[in-house]
Amino acid sequence: MNDEEIIRRVSPIFGSNAVHRRVREGYTDSFAIRLTGKKAAQVMLVVFPFLGIRRRSQVRSALEPHGYALPAELIASKQFAWLAGILEAEGSFGAGPPSKPNALYIKAEMVDRDVIARIC
Repeated sequence: MNDEEIIRRVSPIFGSNAVHRRVREGYTDSFAIRLTGKKAAQVMLVVFPFLGIRRRSQVRSALEPHGYALPAELIASKQFAWLAGILEAEGSFGAGPPSKPNALYIKAEMVDRDVIARIC
């Protein structure tokens, strides 16, 4: 992603400080962190209930051949934690324009349709 701050905040959670920076002329720099092996599987199992349909399918494809049992669906009371995470990474909060100062808003914008549907 292009947001280095988010990648750096995830890095200690992953147990790694290896943040990779990709520089391409004419493009915004992007940043990445990669987790592999058993650590990756552990994180996948923890976040699985919070993921959208497409990402759950990816996790199933990665873990099921290795015999991992996937957790149950997300408990309703924890959906706000998921939403807070999405809004931290992809959201914005604000007040309305001068003509409508009480028109507060929360906005999440991304290209991942199933995540937007889940937010709705």
